[in-house]
Amino acid sequence: MTRQTINTEASTTTPSESKTEIGKNQMAKLETVNETADHLFDALLCEQVDATWCEKQGFSSRLYRRVMEDGTKIAYVVLHASARGDFALNQAVFNFLSAALSAGEIAGCYIVVADRKGLKPVRQIAIGELAERLKNVSPMEGQYGDFWWVNEQLRPAGQRRLAAAL
Repeated sequence: MTRQTINTEASTTTPSESKTEIGKNQMAKLETVNETADHLFDALLCEQVDATWCEKQGFSSRLYRRVMEDGTKIAYVVLHASARGDFALNQAVFNFLSAALSAGEIAGCYIVVADRKGLKPVRQIAIGELAERLKNVSPMEGQYGDFWWVNEQLRPAGQRRLAAAL
């Protein structure tokens, strides 16, 4: 396996090391849940899924995939901040990837909050952990389908966000 280095302000690590070994500075910037560092989103190691295909499925083209050296397939949904600072997570992509994960078509799926410049990840969470956070939150209707508002910490931002956006 090729070793990749994750740079932090105070330390470096390789994908084979667990998240607890990444270092305090990196963990302050990136939240991962129960995964190793080799599943962290890196736009240079991923391929963006075809926009036309995504639209036919009912969601945006902010979907990325990565095939690991062992053939393991990982999916990432990259969220960018709205004008008000929160993030819209489309229910169609969430349901599609949850089903793919349950069926074993992919080995992992992550929701990533990233800055718009260079797709640098700020936070990342496994889809199952986010599902747990959203289990009591109803999605809202939107122009591009039903969605949830989440904040930068990938927690529900609340129903009030929709009213403020209208």
